[in-house]
Amino acid sequence: RIAITAIVVVANVANAAIISNSAMISRHIISVAACVSVALLITSTPSAAFCARWKSTRDCRGLARWGQPHQGNCAPASTLLLASSSSPSSASAKSSVQPKSKAKPRTTQTKTERRTPAASTGNKDISTSAAPIPRKPNLHVRSLMHTIRSHFEDTNNRGVSSTKAWAATRAYVYFAADTLSLKQAQEVLDFLSSICPASTAKKVVQVAAPVLTKDVSKFLAPASEHFINVLGNEAFQKEIDDDPQRWLSNVKSYNSELAWNKLVRHLSDDWGISSRAINKLKASTVAISTESTARINASLTYLDSVMDTEWLEKRKKTTSTITEQLIMRWPAALLLDTNTVLKPRAEYLMRRLNMTETDFTVFMNRGGGGTLTFSSEDKIRPMLEYLQTMLNQQELKNCVMRMPLLLNLAIETLQSRVEFFDDIERRHFARWSSHTPNVQQGVEERSLAVCILTIAPRVFVLNFSTNVQPKIDFISKVWGEASLVRNLRQRPTLMSMNVESNLKPTLDFYNRTGYVLVSDDWKICQQETIVSVSYMAASLNSRLLPRWYFVRSQNPSYRPSLGSICINTDADFCKCAGLDLEQYLEFKKEHGPALELPDPSDLQLDE
Repeated sequence: RIAITAIVVVANVANAAIISNSAMISRHIISVAACVSVALLITSTPSAAFCARWKSTRDCRGLARWGQPHQGNCAPASTLLLASSSSPSSASAKSSVQPKSKAKPRTTQTKTERRTPAASTGNKDISTSAAPIPRKPNLHVRSLMHTIRSHFEDTNNRGVSSTKAWAATRAYVYFAADTLSLKQAQEVLDFLSSICPASTAKKVVQVAAPVLTKDVSKFLAPASEHFINVLGNEAFQKEIDDDPQRWLSNVKSYNSELAWNKLVRHLSDDWGISSRAINKLKASTVAISTESTARINASLTYLDSVMDTEWLEKRKKTTSTITEQLIMRWPAALLLDTNTVLKPRAEYLMRRLNMTETDFTVFMNRGGGGTLTFSSEDKIRPMLEYLQTMLNQQELKNCVMRMPLLLNLAIETLQSRVEFFDDIERRHFARWSSHTPNVQQGVEERSLAVCILTIAPRVFVLNFSTNVQPKIDFISKVWGEASLVRNLRQRPTLMSMNVESNLKPTLDFYNRTGYVLVSDDWKICQQETIVSVSYMAASLNSRLLPRWYFVRSQNPSYRPSLGSICINTDADFCKCAGLDLEQYLEFKKEHGPALELPDPSDLQLDE
């Protein structure tokens, strides 16, 4: 192209010179043009390396048309010209003319061989940078399509319209070429031809090509037999011919129903799973099939082998209790491959945290099954390493054992919540520096966040904006801002309690019984005894109210101390009050659930 362009340009200039009667100038211009043209033609002659690279690029483009990835051996277009100008064969072509060699007999090559770059062309660069590209997937697709079409059509009478009708089938066959074998395709074709006319079978393969990958004996045959028995052969043939896609969907639904019924019997009879958990599994997004049923059975078998049955029996539980928790909250955990996913993840946790079978059973009983759905390398290991920066090995184990859901958090979420408590502590000490604990003794205390992690890790899985922050505000209002950090350190479990149903009713009980005076906005104004935040953790319905009413009914003159009514065991409380323990337990069992907060007007105790 460059040589031709140069000739045209020079010819135009020469023509202009001739017109202007400049014969001498025109002869010189024509001579220069001839020399330039010959030189450009010689230098632009493609070398062997250039031809090989161009051929490789052409083949790669051909593969790309069918959706096959490049093999990494195709040279970009910008490098082809460099190969032409710098290769040894190109240099030899400029310097000397090679003698003609005797013509060699032409060997017969297939189309694929002619399109594949040769590796033995005598050029070192060709064998390394332009390696042959495998064509097996394309040949496999062609073989499959030849088998399919030959089953329904005459190979010598195929038109363009026929080829277009098979376009969707060819696209699916290319997509499923890795798993679809000639034997599988032939079995499906023979089966379809046995249950419906050839024209209908051809339509099924053209419209619902995924049928080619379905197992005949386990999938297609049982479902087809069922529909023939239910609908009758004539209606069955009409259904297939009218809508092959719908027929295939009905076959899938039928097989799913069979697999589901089999799984229900297996879970109920062999593992003792309740109907409530089974219905929950059915309502989930888990797809039930023969393969998933086998995976669920393998998962249950493995979990049963690592559980401490003695620990479960003491608490009147079984392995099915753990299984039901998984089904109710994380049904996908049962579908994990046991050997490659579930078992390695469970073993990693047990090894990393030094868990025994009993520890792992407790971990699973407290909701640790969801942790098994996360990757050990990408999720669990980074979270444990971050927690290890704040806790020692034993504290880390205790923390995870108390709240397994902590491992389900994103590491960024946990970091932001740790920073939340650190910020509270920094702002508090900046304002109330005299209230900093242990500063006088020179003891460096652990941060508030670490203190909460070791005692009440459940706080970190709560919603901070709607759950934790309102409780912190309530505690600060009741006991004052100056003692906020000290109270949070002393009883961090308060942040996991409900303000309306736990904290306020308990504080109201102390106010009604005269232990403390509380204002209308829930602020302590006056207290007879120090009401520590530790006393707020006492259960109102199972401890405070039964003890208070039983003392009033048996010994009205006795006023129990706050520590006795809140902290002591039932035996110690009855001993201090001079009461019968069995009578108290019977009173608690009979009247405890119905007891209400006392009326202040009825609390006139005998002096």
